[in-house]
Amino acid sequence: RLRQDEIARLTYKGIPQEEIQSEAKVREELEIEVSDFATTAEILERIGF
Repeated sequence: RLRQDEIARLTYKGIPQEEIQSEAKVREELEIEVSDFATTAEILERIGF
């Protein structure tokens, strides 16, 4: 997911981990700040996201 509020961020959320028993979905999550929202959006679009 690419989003922008005060800063632009690109977040990866993995598939739910079924081996963990929980009411909530447990996922791996990785997040980075990106300096250029528009260019990052264009890159993601060009690689099929």
